[in-house]
Amino acid sequence: SLLLQKSSRLKPGNFHHHVQPRGIGQLPDTMASNRNRRIAKEIADIHNDSHSQVTAEPVGADDDLTHLRGSFRGPPGTPYEDGTFFVDIKIPTEYPFRPPVMKFETKVYHPNISSQTGAICLDTLSSAWSPVLTIKSALLSLQSLLSTPEPKDPQDAEVANMLLRKPKEFERLAREWAINFAGAPKKQVAEGSGGATDASIREQERKAKEDEERDAIAAYDGYNKDLIDRFCSMGFDLDRVIAAFNYVGIDRNDGEDYELEGEYLGDITAHLLAKLRSDTNATACERLRAAQQRAREDPRSGTPSTTGNSTPNPTSDNETKWEAALERDVDCLTPEEELTFLRYFCEQALELGDKYKPALPTMIRATAIQFLRRFYLTNSVMTYHPKTMMPCALFLATKTDNYFISLNSFSKEVPKIEKPDDIIAPEYTLTQGLRFTFDVRHPFRGLEGGVMELQAIALGEGRPAPHSIGQTAESMKEAIHSIAPLSASDRASASTRILNAHGKAREILKTAAQMTDVYFHYTPSQIWLSAFFLVDEPLARFYIDTKLGPENSYADANNPLVILRTKLLNTLSECSQTLGSYIPLASNPDMMIRLRAIAKKVYQCEQVEKLDPGAPESGQKRVPGAEGASESEMDRTAKKRRLEREKREREGKDVFGGELVTQRSRAPQE
Repeated sequence: SLLLQKSSRLKPGNFHHHVQPRGIGQLPDTMASNRNRRIAKEIADIHNDSHSQVTAEPVGADDDLTHLRGSFRGPPGTPYEDGTFFVDIKIPTEYPFRPPVMKFETKVYHPNISSQTGAICLDTLSSAWSPVLTIKSALLSLQSLLSTPEPKDPQDAEVANMLLRKPKEFERLAREWAINFAGAPKKQVAEGSGGATDASIREQERKAKEDEERDAIAAYDGYNKDLIDRFCSMGFDLDRVIAAFNYVGIDRNDGEDYELEGEYLGDITAHLLAKLRSDTNATACERLRAAQQRAREDPRSGTPSTTGNSTPNPTSDNETKWEAALERDVDCLTPEEELTFLRYFCEQALELGDKYKPALPTMIRATAIQFLRRFYLTNSVMTYHPKTMMPCALFLATKTDNYFISLNSFSKEVPKIEKPDDIIAPEYTLTQGLRFTFDVRHPFRGLEGGVMELQAIALGEGRPAPHSIGQTAESMKEAIHSIAPLSASDRASASTRILNAHGKAREILKTAAQMTDVYFHYTPSQIWLSAFFLVDEPLARFYIDTKLGPENSYADANNPLVILRTKLLNTLSECSQTLGSYIPLASNPDMMIRLRAIAKKVYQCEQVEKLDPGAPESGQKRVPGAEGASESEMDRTAKKRRLEREKREREGKDVFGGELVTQRSRAPQE
């Protein structure tokens, strides 16, 4: 009963102190007494040491020595100088064998201290703690931590980034916090006792901000900041954008606004995409060559023998393939071959969507294709095979676009899938490669809206633009019915013509727009208008006239609408050329032959991955969905070894040895 009474007063985490064979009732009291005596002695030592300016007192009036409040002065020569920083200290039951739990009560702007909770990242209070250390030494370690921050091992990542990128701004904020929360005097960092006026402090802060702004502007290398930021907002690094501007040869104009640089924007984006794909390809090639070299140097790289000895079995197909993979240098894909291989699987995604009953919506398939094209900007097909990523992207698109279909139902139409979970196996890899950005802006809705407007105009229900003086719904109806036909034999009504153009443009958006890079270069409205230009240019020009006015309606060439019209038509012309250049791979026999050669190279890259001794599970985990193939291969090898072992055991139990049928059948041959 004594044991139960005492154990019920303890926390669950400390119950193990009472499960002892002897001295059950006395052991905790002894430990608590020793701990309290040590804490009292440490507090007395702190009181006797006035030089360190460190304090520690029990919290509250009950003199509980397990909960203390410590303090120390901010170290000189730092932004925290002359501030008083208070620390909450909780002494664990196992002290001094376990460190005290400390956190700052005073808000501190420091990379190793949480600005929200006061939590501390310090080895002395965790893995580096020793029973010989004291509360005083721990507080002095915190004081030293303020002098020597470690931004590469942060508790507060935002503060750490500030220290690494803008050290002057970090010092200013740290000093400001020390003044506001720690009672530090308003003087400059590391200044003597004379101090400084508020005006001088503000002047120093102003100069610091000016220096930072000057450094930020210098990073743009003289180019227009807004124009550079436009590309940076797409996800490109500042250095890459600057390099692309230099490559294209854009004039700096001393940072002035650009008037004639719009024609270069497509070239810049194209260069950035090409550079990104080239870097991704180079990284994958380098990794594959390193993997092959490791496999060649590793003594275990020879295929494990199924007979239990180290001699490879020459009749094994797998061993022959693996030996061939190591014998010759791996033939990596070029960036152009990677793009062609990816395009094939994007076309397969369109075909796969047609197999479902009902077929998957076009927008779902388009989203999946854009997921794949985004993912393979920074990932290589030599690392992640598109045949496993494509169905995963398609199923992910059904979720992001709110088109419900169960995984089991979805998997029934996916070929060569052993179990439904294989489809979603690489889902996290895919979403991580997309940077968890699932929003895709398609041109389909814009096309539908434009067609509805044209149909309304054909019915006399159109609405003139505000700047179109004298234009009415009836005049717009007459204008659309008077548009010249595409050919002499084409005499369809305006409504029929609009419907025909709509169907053809939608097919272009479904195919050519998905298989080319127009999503990276142009806006959704520019894409659908370009598709409309391809199928019916007179009708597309009429639609633009309803928005910007007729082409010759403005005498002033500097009119903003005239300038906008010129830029828009140039953009639509470029986009139309890209869309019109698309040819499906299946309709090009030469491309299909080339595609088979690319597939063989990808297969050889996979074999090198499997033989890499430095990769987890022999490299299989780099290729999503490949785990199943690896396990089945291992299962076959294990089964064969088990059968051979059972056969040897049966022969060992037979007094007269194994059967001689094999020997009798071979006798005539000898």
